[in-house]
Amino acid sequence: MQKVYFIRLFESRRALFKVVVFFLFCIPYMKAQDTIVKRNNERIAAKIIAVNPEDIKYKRSDYADGPLFALHKWELKFIVYGNGVKESFESIQSESAKNDLIIQPSGNVYYFQRSRIEEQRMLDIAWKLKDRRINLIINRTEQKKVIKNWFLFSGLALDFAGLLTYVGAFSPSPGATVGKAAARQARKAIAAQNHTTGGYIILGGLSCELVSFIFHVQESRNAHMVADLYNNSVSQ
Repeated sequence: MQKVYFIRLFESRRALFKVVVFFLFCIPYMKAQDTIVKRNNERIAAKIIAVNPEDIKYKRSDYADGPLFALHKWELKFIVYGNGVKESFESIQSESAKNDLIIQPSGNVYYFQRSRIEEQRMLDIAWKLKDRRINLIINRTEQKKVIKNWFLFSGLALDFAGLLTYVGAFSPSPGATVGKAAARQARKAIAAQNHTTGGYIILGGLSCELVSFIFHVQESRNAHMVADLYNNSVSQ
């Protein structure tokens, strides 16, 4: 009976020894296993073969003799390597995502994410990058816009005042005691003076509008420069 007991004890210890040896043999391979976590939170136990500029190559741990798999970096959230080092890829965007951030200028309007936006909205989007150079040009664009609007509204006000002056809205009527001929002559003189004065005022208004147009051209040029710098930044 004791002999059978010792035999069983020996066999159980020998089995335990085999299990321990097996785990000791597997520990290096277990440590070398990499874990790929995709952006949809799918986890892949793998062995990373290569990390390229655009993608990674790997073999599945459960299919070591299988084919070589590849994933684009923008598909990945992070990789935990077998030595415990974690590498994040969340800042990498796909080409389609990059293109979706591009601002397309079209005259005085812009297109962003398949929607038409005005210049001010484009400047607000570019400002969020907090790029010093871009923000400097945005400030210049805003300054030119203020000057442009000031000259534009001043010109319109002068045009309106000049038109009223031209038609005699502000001219006094000639006295009734001077006689008809004299009154007629006075009205002609006043009308001529109104035409001259009104013409000069309208000319001043048109000059303001011309200056406004010049600042509008400069503003549009700066705004397009902002869009170009923004596109270069988000495409990198």
